[in-house]
Amino acid sequence: MKSSQGKSFRIRIIFYVLLVLFIYSGCCNKYSEVKSTPVVVIQGSDLRSDKVPLPLCATDKGSLKKYLRKGGDRARSERDWVGFYDEAFYSGLLDLLSGDDNVEMNDLFDEKPNGDYKLKDSVKKWFKEPAIYGIIDSREKRPAVKSYRPFSLYDGHYFWVFYRSKDKMTWIIKVLVTVPLEGRIIQYKKD
Repeated sequence: MKSSQGKSFRIRIIFYVLLVLFIYSGCCNKYSEVKSTPVVVIQGSDLRSDKVPLPLCATDKGSLKKYLRKGGDRARSERDWVGFYDEAFYSGLLDLLSGDDNVEMNDLFDEKPNGDYKLKDSVKKWFKEPAIYGIIDSREKRPAVKSYRPFSLYDGHYFWVFYRSKDKMTWIIKVLVTVPLEGRIIQYKKD
């Protein structure tokens, strides 16, 4: 009995410390003008693609197409394609991420004079603004340094998490696709 009370007390202490830190970071941050929406890659392996290198090779392109057709659930059978899957839409996007050259930030964004990035008009047919910075991949030992931390773009159905090079921040070296964290119900085609 005494051990469960001690455990409960420790949990409450930890909760209150985290609550105070959360409140402090929200209202007393001296860098409050910097906006960042943290998204954590934490989902099970069936609900996200593998992290694949860019530019995409034919094999990785095919595996991403399979993942997208299944609505982000790799455990589903090949016949369970989602109704919203649009071959032309995703083929164009995957073609953008393929090719002979490295994928760079300027392939997706125009840089503003103040150093911010704005989604290119040619890319807006695939992704919605804004880009989400401050992505933390919980599968890695520690979060990436803020300057080259991954960023995410949303296409209306999936989050595309882009990983940048540590040596050259303008190079995008890997991509991971995952379903939204809010978990909406997806209608599948019936055979």
